Amino acid sequence: MASLSKRIGTTMAALRMIDVGKLRLDNAMGDFFDDCHGKEKTSVHQLMTHTSGIKAHFPLWLRGIDPSDAADEILREPFGYTPESDAVYTCMGYILLGRILETVEGSPLDRIVQKYVFDPLGMKNSFYNPPRDRICAATEKSAVTGEIICGRVHDENADFLNGVSGNAGIFCDLGDCIKFAEMI
Repeated sequence: MASLSKRIGTTMAALRMIDVGKLRLDNAMGDFFDDCHGKEKTSVHQLMTHTSGIKAHFPLWLRGIDPSDAADEILREPFGYTPESDAVYTCMGYILLGRILETVEGSPLDRIVQKYVFDPLGMKNSFYNPPRDRICAATEKSAVTGEIICGRVHDENADFLNGVSGNAGIFCDLGDCIKFAEMI
């Protein structure tokens, strides 16, 4: 589902957590991260509406960091623009939102999305990191090995984050897409 993972997974899980009182749109980064590097007041609302000032994209996989340090690396990066001055579609903000959901719920994002989105909607063929026995459409041809990649997220940052990320990584079939669309 590529970047639709933001809507199907991260956004819907965040909205459900807001609905049950575990999260608020006015929660700020400072509520979740010890050192926000000047982004303490950046809100969940700003992340969800792409108005946070956080840069759209940069290659975490080339930064020489551990995946567990991704949120800190994103927070260290200078603002790309003045918050609330523009709406800039950002994968990096959604990676942070996914980490916030994990902090609030105390479990990994894939389990959170399973609990709040897939299970309630009966989406039985939706996964991050689909099981190897599932048939998946090819996502791309590897520039390094030349192999056709199937069942592994092609977004490099999401792949670096072990296939479970707030910005990308969900695989699902048409039937589950229909269930999601009917809910919307």
